[in-house]
Amino acid sequence: SNKHLSSTIARFADHVQAIRLATLQTKTVRADAIERMWSLCEAFRAKSAVDAASRTKKQVLASLGAFRRYRRAKAGM
Repeated sequence: SNKHLSSTIARFADHVQAIRLATLQTKTVRADAIERMWSLCEAFRAKSAVDAASRTKKQVLASLGAFRRYRRAKAGM
C-alpha cells in the first residue's frame, strides 16, 4: 500500500536482476547468498527488526562485492 516504496523498488528491480544473473551463476556466491537469506528469514521469524536490517545490509554488501568481482573478472578477459 506504500506507493512511494513500491515505486522505488520498481525502479531498481532491473538492476537487482542484472546483479543476480551475473553473480549467482557462481556456485560459492549462490551458496553464500542462500545461507544469508535463511539467516534473514530467521530474523523475520523472530520479529527482530534490528537483526533483519543488519542481515539485509550484509546481503546487499555481499552482493555488491560479488558483482564487483564479476566486473573485474570480465574486464580482465
